[in-house]
Amino acid sequence: MTALRTWHATPPRTAGSTRATHHPALAPAVPVMELAVGLVILLLIGLAVLGVVLTGMHLHNALRPSHARRPRGVELTIYLLGLPLTGLLLSILGWRKDWPEALEAGASFEDLHRPVASWHTPTVAALAIAGLLALAALRRSQRHQPPLVTVLCLSATYLAAAVCLAWLVQVGPHTTQSPLTALVCLVPFAFLVSTVDVTRAVMATALTERARTATPHPGVASTSAVDPVPPQRASLQGVLAWSEQVLHRVSRWPVAALALALPVWGVLTAVLLLLGQRPDSAVRAFLDTSDWTLSTRQSPPMVQLDQHYLCTVAAGGHRRLVRPLRRGVRHGHDVVVNRQLCVANAFEDVLAERLPRTHRAVRGFYDRCGLPVARHVTTSWRADAVYLVMKPLEWVFLAVLYASDDHPEQRIARQYLPGAPARPR
Repeated sequence: MTALRTWHATPPRTAGSTRATHHPALAPAVPVMELAVGLVILLLIGLAVLGVVLTGMHLHNALRPSHARRPRGVELTIYLLGLPLTGLLLSILGWRKDWPEALEAGASFEDLHRPVASWHTPTVAALAIAGLLALAALRRSQRHQPPLVTVLCLSATYLAAAVCLAWLVQVGPHTTQSPLTALVCLVPFAFLVSTVDVTRAVMATALTERARTATPHPGVASTSAVDPVPPQRASLQGVLAWSEQVLHRVSRWPVAALALALPVWGVLTAVLLLLGQRPDSAVRAFLDTSDWTLSTRQSPPMVQLDQHYLCTVAAGGHRRLVRPLRRGVRHGHDVVVNRQLCVANAFEDVLAERLPRTHRAVRGFYDRCGLPVARHVTTSWRADAVYLVMKPLEWVFLAVLYASDDHPEQRIARQYLPGAPARPR
């Protein structure tokens, strides 16, 4: 009986139903968007792990003895792969606005200003590029460079290392709040490691070359020291003779590179002055900021861009088009206010005062139809389109205001001011 009841409870299966069950068109739809987001997250996690592993390997290689053979592919991979990925990560984080501009809550991944002032960025970029080129020159030909050229390359490397150290001091403490911020510190930290490592490497190579040339034959002992001071050459005079005598001692190279860093900085600054930079741009780049460790500026309060009303969203478009006037207060938070928003809100005030029933009907219709549209306005270009679409309605609202109010401009001007009376619903 049990088997009979089970057989009756199971619906009959036909050939057509069997094909429908296994038909691929009836399979559950794959959430493509969620899958794409998951793949992007996995890719970011993989790149983060790769960056940490490469940086750890680079640090391990730098701590090995100078005479040990160390692979150079790790360091090259860090810069060739890490620099563009760091730029991509910075664009994702959304640190785009300088300290004089007010941030809009929720407009970017992190509500923070730029850690480096944009008007001083060319100086910082020039120092970083000069340091990378100097590092490449030191890695490429350590045995065939004159001491003065080697020390000048070390000076450029030290300047770039100072920029990296300033970046780590500026951004590093924020890593406790956002783990993603730690990823933009990997390349600067790797460059500091490279600076220490290349200094040890060039000094070790120079000492090895001096020892080899001081003993021409393995069986004959040399009476000269490993690091002798050569006599003055008649062909070298002035600065060249002095630099050769001073730089002949390899142990003096780091100190000489630090001393020559200031003249190298001066030459780069003189060139950058022609491009509109200031003499102190390298320092002011980190000081003329807000929200960071070395910041000395106070930015305006954060603006809450209301994403629920078309006119308010339109105020978030490009400034040349929507022309924001000031900040206002709506429901206890700041919003961007422009002429179109004030006119629309003033028209709603008049409608609520003169025709309250009509106002409630219009407001209910707008809440049902306008809010879903407003939630899709997530870029400045879409906000510009909404602004242009609302422009004819703005003229209609303005005509009604001038026809029904004795002081229309006063009513428009007091919209969204702090302490304004609530509109009757």
